[in-house]
Amino acid sequence: MAQIPEDKIAEVRDRLDIVEVIGRSVALRKVGRSWKGSCPFHHEKTPSFHVDPVRNLYHCFGCQAGGDVFRFVMEREGKTFPEAVRMLAAEVGVNLPPPGRISSDPQAEAKHRRRESLLHANEKAAESFENWLFRDASGKAGREHLKARGIGSEVARSFGLGFAPLRNDLGRRLVRASVSESVLQEAGLIARGQREETYERFRGRLMVPIRDPDGRVLAFGARIVEGDHPAKYLNSPETPLYRKSATLFGLDRARASIRRSGAAVVVEGYFDVIALAQAGIDNAVATCGTALTLEHCRLLARHAKDVYLVFDGDEAGSEAAARTHDVVTEVPALTAWVVSLPEGEDPDSFVREQGADAFRTLCGKAQPLVQVLVDRALGGFGGGTVEARVRAAERVRPILARVRDPMTHRLYLEKVADRLGLDEKVLADHLRKPVKKVDTRSSRSMMEAPSSDPMPADEEALCMLLLEKPDLLEEPLVEESVSNLADERSIELLTCLLARRREGGQVDVGEALEKIEDMKLRSRWRAHLARVGAGFSCESAMDERADDIARKLRLVLARLERLAEARRRESLARRTAEITDPVERARMIQAEKQRTASRYARSQS
Repeated sequence: MAQIPEDKIAEVRDRLDIVEVIGRSVALRKVGRSWKGSCPFHHEKTPSFHVDPVRNLYHCFGCQAGGDVFRFVMEREGKTFPEAVRMLAAEVGVNLPPPGRISSDPQAEAKHRRRESLLHANEKAAESFENWLFRDASGKAGREHLKARGIGSEVARSFGLGFAPLRNDLGRRLVRASVSESVLQEAGLIARGQREETYERFRGRLMVPIRDPDGRVLAFGARIVEGDHPAKYLNSPETPLYRKSATLFGLDRARASIRRSGAAVVVEGYFDVIALAQAGIDNAVATCGTALTLEHCRLLARHAKDVYLVFDGDEAGSEAAARTHDVVTEVPALTAWVVSLPEGEDPDSFVREQGADAFRTLCGKAQPLVQVLVDRALGGFGGGTVEARVRAAERVRPILARVRDPMTHRLYLEKVADRLGLDEKVLADHLRKPVKKVDTRSSRSMMEAPSSDPMPADEEALCMLLLEKPDLLEEPLVEESVSNLADERSIELLTCLLARRREGGQVDVGEALEKIEDMKLRSRWRAHLARVGAGFSCESAMDERADDIARKLRLVLARLERLAEARRRESLARRTAEITDPVERARMIQAEKQRTASRYARSQS
């Protein structure tokens, strides 16, 4: 998809009324100068969701969801950023470049063309595989395997299943179709041997296309049905198109059903999804050979509120549930439920033998993921000794520590305290102890980087004051203060705000906050602005606050100047100590004194 110019994005944002957009799906009422309602991203009884039309942002104090108008549409409607911009641009009459147009940036253009080449290669390969399965004698082994699994032709075609014969000429076919050998190799369709000869990666295998939510083929899963290759399953390698940790098999077909029902069923295998779909359960997806990751959960949260995790009813299933909890709780908009199958069964075998109604009954009996883990943690508690209670509380501690929703956390706290025979306050104090974070390697790379060192207090105060009252960017000393800052995050924010002011456009606080990569810092600032926005009910109170902000800004700027001056003196002392020529040293000191005098004169003007 083409890159949308920044000026067009800003124009769309400027024309939108964030209250009107959010108000289509959230009942809002005016509180002070902001608007308040129940959060659409988590279950709550007391409204804690605030919308600030002045700063073009929203924030929930319950689940910490927040952002600008584009972020809301992305999370609520399940759209990508370009899709959200294009949808809203159409509403407000802003003309954007056609999606097929390529960016003028040479690197972006090359990247776009490479992706299109890989997509083209995969589509052509999928056509060849499907032809071999359904229209060629060489596909007999594949057809027999589908028949043995009870997979009918109609559902097989709907998933685009195919077959790669033991001896096939896929590479030569695609080269004749103008696909280069380098693209074939990068897409994982061919590989090189020890003698640099090329060969087809997939041979004697039933082919399962793995698609993105829009139905484009990203990669293939392959199951051996012919020949003696030791690997039962073989998947495409990761490519610029395909990352296992960010891809869910079957989402392209299941998305509409998931959106209608508000629920997704997550299983482990491609054929589990296919068998469930054939039985009429069409809201199932599968991970691609990995545990569930944070990015998977975020992808699901665009379409569903409930996710049903189907695990085997053995110890391995319990371990999988524990790993999943670490990432699901990072997405408060999702509620996870555990569906436990009878031991020795998987969704494919279960639905074939027991039928769709039996599977739906299992889903109806699903338990909340947190409840399952708490029950498991307390399973060995005999209710006798003090030591047994302490050990049980320790096992529960990391589970409840990850429950973000305050109401849910409180209810589980009451339940655990009752089962352990402990005073609720004593247990709550114990749970507040820091918990060593589990390194869930399957999802670690997908999580936001932890926040870096705390921002210097005066620099953070400057940022918050200017976010609260962007009009103060007109103060001459604000622009000069950038050179006094030491933290890259504060420099980035002020540079963004000042650039927008110089362009003559309205300074959009929501847009500026979206550029802050430090998630904790961004959430803290957004929460502060939401509290401030909800705190005023009359113009006089707002004017009084504005005067207070201006006064505080002058104090902060003065402190930053003194700190910067101290750093400059320290630097000058180090530099002059290294100079042996007394004349040169005196010249350097005099030049610094003149710069200091000039800065002081500007500060007094």
